[in-house]
Amino acid sequence: CICSFDPTAVRPGEKAWGYVKVVDNLAAKIDMPVMVLNGISDGPTLAVTAGLYPLENCGIEAAGRIYAQVDPQQLSGKLVVVPVVNMPVLQFRTPMFALTKSLSPLDGKDIHELFPGSPNGTVSDVLAHKPFSDVILGSDFHVDLRGGEVSESHLMHTIYLEGLGNMTTKAKEMAAAFGLQYVIFEPEYARPGPLIYEAMSRGIPSIVSESGLGFNPQPGEKEVRGHVDGVMNLLKSFGMPPGVV
Repeated sequence: CICSFDPTAVRPGEKAWGYVKVVDNLAAKIDMPVMVLNGISDGPTLAVTAGLYPLENCGIEAAGRIYAQVDPQQLSGKLVVVPVVNMPVLQFRTPMFALTKSLSPLDGKDIHELFPGSPNGTVSDVLAHKPFSDVILGSDFHVDLRGGEVSESHLMHTIYLEGLGNMTTKAKEMAAAFGLQYVIFEPEYARPGPLIYEAMSRGIPSIVSESGLGFNPQPGEKEVRGHVDGVMNLLKSFGMPPGVV
């Protein structure tokens, strides 16, 4: 781990991770973990996010495994992973702040509703702005690893958005390539605020993978593997064969 990490400084054929400063003032200090795997040759950039709702723990576990398993010496392009977007909720979650909704204990907001965020808002607004501006907008494709919030358990599936022209076509292809059992259009995401809508609106094909069981307090192996294998499938479909260490 490197503190005061510069994600742009990782050289071709190498990988590194560390913390990027999000907020540092008298009211709050928040750092965002970022993992960068810079391939040995040119290619597209895939951004992977997890921990938007930190109780969806399978995505967080999967993000760490993806970083550990992919060999940048065999990768084309770049893989950028944010294993926990919503660090305050992961660190300080409490029933007083609606545990099942992953509301921030610092401002009571739901980060799912706040993208692309704002550098001048409250903590959650800034927290949404940082990965969106620094990671998502610099990528060619994006997947958000979700699933298994306390109040939900569902079949393993990927989500794409309709009504966005060529972006919809590309996202639907990504959702199918990911390889989970079902591919669905989720109308709840098709509006301003959710991460994948805001990414798609800016020309970045983006999907959600849902794999997790809310009643299980520990990440289930089957659900974690669903995320890991799905990202590996995406890398192969983009011509970025990952090579596994």
